[in-house]
Amino acid sequence: MHSPVGRRPQDYGVTLQPLPPGAFAKNDIGFIDPTGTDHDTLGLALKKALYNYMHGIGLE
Repeated sequence: MHSPVGRRPQDYGVTLQPLPPGAFAKNDIGFIDPTGTDHDTLGLALKKALYNYMHGIGLE
């Protein structure tokens, strides 16, 4: 885990969910956010923004 949230979830008020047995990578770890925020509603926009950033699209 490279993100600050993954390394120290308690600092961000979240609890990480356990990885399934035999998990190969720790790229997408589930978490519990007690604030009630629906993170799934942000997913598509965040994925598109990350894709565009990684491909240098719309940075000007």
